[in-house]
Amino acid sequence: LIDPCGKYCVINAYGASAGDSFIYGINLRDLNESPTAIIKANEVHQCKLLKKSTINQQDFEKEQLKAAGKHDIFILFTCGESQVNLSNTSTIIDKSNWENYFGPFAGRAFTYANTEPPNANTASMTQLTGISGIDKKYAEKILETRKRKLFDNLDDCHKRTKTPRKVLGNFRF
Repeated sequence: LIDPCGKYCVINAYGASAGDSFIYGINLRDLNESPTAIIKANEVHQCKLLKKSTINQQDFEKEQLKAAGKHDIFILFTCGESQVNLSNTSTIIDKSNWENYFGPFAGRAFTYANTEPPNANTASMTQLTGISGIDKKYAEKILETRKRKLFDNLDDCHKRTKTPRKVLGNFRF
């Protein structure tokens, strides 16, 4: 539970039937009713990890219907692409506008999250030490050991370098 600007942001449990998170108690004006009509709404967030596919209109509407009420503001976040016609109270943050929405730091994180892990047989010193748990000592051991013979798999790399298996799980072979 987070309290931004006096509003509550609720993060739902994994697999919840409603949105993944929402901000409760937003006041909206319903200009269709009258210039003074106030509606209580929520900003509802739904996240879909789809790297290799596209969100279409049917998928979007299904997610919106599942997560948001009639007057709620609905935001769908996805790593994939989208082809959706949006209503006035909905939006989608996808591959095409992720960095504009979140800023350059999140844009870099998005790019990193959508790339394959480095290959232990070809990774540079910088790539190796960019992996959590790989310090300069482990990186040098990997670089030196693979000069003699490339690694067959995670177990081979572990046996020859004594790098923890858990850490090596962050690499391809």
